[in-house]
Amino acid sequence: MKALIILYYNLEEPNIENKNKFYIDDLGIFKNRFKNTSFYSFENNSSIIELKKIVEKINLDNSQNVIFITNKKDLFEYFNRAVFVGKYDIKIADITLSTDNNDFYKKVNLNYSDFEHFNINSFISENDSSILKNITSIFRDYCNFFDFNIDLLTKETTYRVETKEELKQLILEDYQLLKYKHIFTSRLAVIYYRLIFFDLNASSATIGRFFNDLFNTKSSPFKFNLRIPPHKYYFPSLHNKSFRGYKLVIPKQPDSEYQLKIEIAKKLLSNNVSIKIVSKSLEITEEELKNDIYFLDKKDVLKNESFYSYSDIAKNNMKRYNGNRKKSIEFKQTANSNYIIENFKKS
Repeated sequence: MKALIILYYNLEEPNIENKNKFYIDDLGIFKNRFKNTSFYSFENNSSIIELKKIVEKINLDNSQNVIFITNKKDLFEYFNRAVFVGKYDIKIADITLSTDNNDFYKKVNLNYSDFEHFNINSFISENDSSILKNITSIFRDYCNFFDFNIDLLTKETTYRVETKEELKQLILEDYQLLKYKHIFTSRLAVIYYRLIFFDLNASSATIGRFFNDLFNTKSSPFKFNLRIPPHKYYFPSLHNKSFRGYKLVIPKQPDSEYQLKIEIAKKLLSNNVSIKIVSKSLEITEEELKNDIYFLDKKDVLKNESFYSYSDIAKNNMKRYNGNRKKSIEFKQTANSNYIIENFKKS
C-alpha cells in the first residue's frame, strides 16, 4: 500500500525560532535516513499553482512512502494513495515511519468500493454503507489537523449552515432518509462527492452526471409527509418540503436452483406425490425436504397425506429457530448502526 503522510506545522507557536525555515534541517536528516521515501514541503505563503504542481508530483511519485510537510491549514487536495495526517512537532527529535496509526499520525480511513463496484444493497445497508464512515473519518481524523471551507463544500446545495455541527445534523437527516425511503438526496450527493474526492470546486452538474451514471437513474423531485412515530427518524428540514434525490430500487433477487426445486416439491407434495419419488426426482434428500417443510402452506400440508405424519413439532422448532435468528441479526444490525451514527455525531 502506497502511503502519504501529511504533517502540519504551525508557524505561530511561540517556541519556534527562524519560523520560515525551521524544518529544513530536519527534512535533510529525514531524507538521509529514509532512502526510499520522498519528501515534499509547501509554505502557505506560496502560490496555489505551486501547490497544484506538488500535488501532481506526489500523485506521480513511485515511492512507497511520501512525507508532505506543510503549514497550509486549509489543505484539501486529492491524493491517489492512503493518507495519514499528523502534526509536525519541532520538539520531537525523531519520528517513526510506519503505515500503522501511532502517536505521530492517524490514517484517514476512506472506502471507495461503492464507486469501484457499486452494489445498491451495501450502499443502503445500515451495516455495510460507507457513507457515514467515510464522512466521519474526514471530519474526525483529517479535520483534526486541517480545515475545509464549509461555504465551498455546501455551495449549489440547499444546505444552509455556518458550522460543521449544523451540517452534521442535516447529513444525518439525509442519511436516515436513505434508510427509510431509499432516496439519496442530491444535496448529500454533492457534499459526499466533494468530501471523498477532496474536490471542493466540483460543480453540482458534474457531480449529478457522476451519480446518474453510478445509479443508472436521474434525480427526481420529491415531497413527502415525513411525520412518523417518534424514536425512529426525524426529518425537520425535509418534511413537506420539495427536494431532489435519487430513488434507489433494490432489484429482486432471482430464485436459486434449490429454491426453484423446493417450489416444484411443494406442488408435487400438495398433489400427494410420494416424498420418496419427489426426493429421487429432484435429487434432494428427504431430510432436506422435511427441513424446508415450513415453506409449505398449511392447506398443502393437510392435503398431503405423505407429509401428514410429519411432526408439527419439527415445523414449530424450525420457525422458532428462524425467528430467533432473525431477531439476533436485527439486534446486531441495530447495535452496529447505532455505533456508526454515534461515531459520526462525535466526529
